[in-house]
Amino acid sequence: MVEKLLLAYPRDPDLFPASDESVVDNAPITDDLGDYYEEEHEVERLLAHRFDPNGKLQYRVRWYGFTKEHDTWQIPDDIASAPDELQKYQKTLNRVARTKRDAALKAMDPDNIV
Repeated sequence: MVEKLLLAYPRDPDLFPASDESVVDNAPITDDLGDYYEEEHEVERLLAHRFDPNGKLQYRVRWYGFTKEHDTWQIPDDIASAPDELQKYQKTLNRVARTKRDAALKAMDPDNIV
């Protein structure tokens, strides 16, 4: 059974003009964020990386002058202006990988078995 919903209030044509009536509005379209998306923020450092559900690489970015609450996940194109920070992060990953590799090799060494 299908029920029809009744209007709760009568339509006020001044507040809610019918869609076939044109409304003149020459004001420019703006948003509440102003120039937020136009500003370019400086990368302080890269903290981590991950792959999104579509398999695209993302980096967790700490922005210069902001706290950890403002960290965001960004794609590589969005941080292309910070190649030095990307290089530092990659060196850190290489160092961590070497440390883990060395620890695994040491654990496998028969001379180190207790």
